[in-house]
Amino acid sequence: MQSDKPSTTDSKKSQTSSKSLRNFLDEATAHLRTALDQKIELLLTGDERAYREFLQRTALVILPLEHALEAADVTSVVTDWPARRRSDALIGDLRLLRVTVPERQSFNVPGSEARLLGMLYVLEGTRPGAEHLLRIVSNHGSVLIKHATAYLSHGAGESLWQSFLERLEGSHHAHAERDATLAGATLVLTMYDAAFSSI
Repeated sequence: MQSDKPSTTDSKKSQTSSKSLRNFLDEATAHLRTALDQKIELLLTGDERAYREFLQRTALVILPLEHALEAADVTSVVTDWPARRRSDALIGDLRLLRVTVPERQSFNVPGSEARLLGMLYVLEGTRPGAEHLLRIVSNHGSVLIKHATAYLSHGAGESLWQSFLERLEGSHHAHAERDATLAGATLVLTMYDAAFSSI
């Protein structure tokens, strides 16, 4: 005779589905994000050359990723994408510091809403951290570095992270396809890990 009690697997699925997408993604990617944050903060405690290196490594992720998102019609998922993209700000900082802009590597992104939102969860999730990094950079003695912060200060005061979370939680596709949403987030974190791997 079969028990009417839910199985352990069913119970875990129920607990997962009851979590907000942010909590689900936060927990699933915590180990990757923590390791990356430690590498970046360690790098930014260095000198002016270290900040240049930080921007150049960041460009290895941001430039190809934003291009790929646009090719996948990201504006159909977040209509305010033009206000969110940071490639131009990053390129401006690199040029101001006379750092070579890395050649953009092309790749394709499957255009499902769930996967795109997972990718954006990581991109947009760097904004609160950027405020912390900006405070670290502001302690540098270099006036030039203090002027080359368009990337870190991008969108300051505009609540872009909060509005993205509202879009994420409001997506039926992202909720229904949590594995795809997580896959998108993991893809971007893997790119960051590769860019900062030698630190």
